[in-house]
Amino acid sequence: MVKKLVLGLLFLIILSSSLVLAIPKTQLTTLSTTSNFLEVVYPKQEFFPLNTNFSLEFHVFNSSGALLTTGVNCSIHIYNYTNDHILLKNLTLDSNNKDFYVNITENLFSKIGRYSYIVYCVNSGEYGFVSNPFYVSEDGRDTSKNYLAFILVLAVCIFAWAMLNISHNLDDEHILLKLLLYFISFISLVGAVTMSFSIISSSGLSQTIFNNANTIYKLVLWGFRLFVAYIVLYYAYVGLKFLNEVIKTKNE
Repeated sequence: MVKKLVLGLLFLIILSSSLVLAIPKTQLTTLSTTSNFLEVVYPKQEFFPLNTNFSLEFHVFNSSGALLTTGVNCSIHIYNYTNDHILLKNLTLDSNNKDFYVNITENLFSKIGRYSYIVYCVNSGEYGFVSNPFYVSEDGRDTSKNYLAFILVLAVCIFAWAMLNISHNLDDEHILLKLLLYFISFISLVGAVTMSFSIISSSGLSQTIFNNANTIYKLVLWGFRLFVAYIVLYYAYVGLKFLNEVIKTKNE
């Protein structure tokens, strides 16, 4: 029964890792400079942090390659993962007289997922734009390689399975060691499931997958609590029974 439980958890973790692998990599789109076009240049950042204030900076060049700071009107349009228009705002010239920027407030990106923006600039008959898809993650780091953490999860599960096998083959005279190995194995499994849930929750997967993972996580935690409660009650019973036998032996 214990082996089946471990194998079932391994299957769920491997299935979850395949879902994380399916996250597509962000692609960038820019407009090359041609006659009568402005070129909009910006730092190419693919990931931004969740619920954090930050700014987006842009440089604008004319068709001759000269940096423009006056007479230019630029606006930014930001869209969420369902292509809803969530922000339309004019860019402001920075105090260094080189960058145009917009401040993004922390409440704009309150959900992990894919977003995009378009910046459009006009200057005396010249115009240009740039578009950029980006991804909002929990801490602004690249989540495309989160699946590598599942290697560690798999190693922890194998370790837990080994501990269960060893404890199962021990004689009853090593009951304390058996109990310790059982406890270590279940602690390891709970840790593996917790790590898997953290990876899934930070990878921006669908709400359905997240809810299912959360349900599995809670079931594992409750299973572990029941296991600990059973161990405590069982060995309390064994201890009381042993103590009762000792008292009877002394009375005889």
